[in-house]
Amino acid sequence: MFYYLLGKVDHDAVTVRFDMMQNLILPRTPIGQAYYSRQLYMHVFGVVIHHGKGSKHAVDDVHLYTWMEYENRKGSNMTASALDHCLHQQLSGALHRAQRLRLFSDSCFGQNKNINLLSMLFSFMKEAFPRISAEYVFSIRGHSFLPVDRVFGRIEQQVQKKDTILMPEEYYAILRSHGNVHV
Repeated sequence: MFYYLLGKVDHDAVTVRFDMMQNLILPRTPIGQAYYSRQLYMHVFGVVIHHGKGSKHAVDDVHLYTWMEYENRKGSNMTASALDHCLHQQLSGALHRAQRLRLFSDSCFGQNKNINLLSMLFSFMKEAFPRISAEYVFSIRGHSFLPVDRVFGRIEQQVQKKDTILMPEEYYAILRSHGNVHV
């Protein structure tokens, strides 16, 4: 049922899929001593705007939000903030023309399925788009493979080709080839 809803074409709706990527490590190096030292994590939250079954995702349809672990934790507040930014800044025009907002994510309680994210969505809908209805679909835990996961897979393939990544800017260059990067 989840994949049926995920692939369903609905021209009156804006469909958004989102998830967190596995942490990117800095520095990334083949030198063993650095591997056993304390490394920094870069967090990546991805949002993909969907245009219907069989559609290919253009770079403009992918939004990648990044932050370092010393700037903030990887949790529901950052997920809600990034999604709120994407809805307000990137999708506001499309939402003015739409009748419904469709959201898809995995069932991770720490990031997606919690009061922080739902409160942000309720506030967003009430203040910005009170006439639009919303539908939020969670996958069965461990069984989702969202379009944003495909983007993450392509990013990881590109990262694996590089032996050494020392600065966040090197990750940003890779991320930019797959979507819009918001630091």
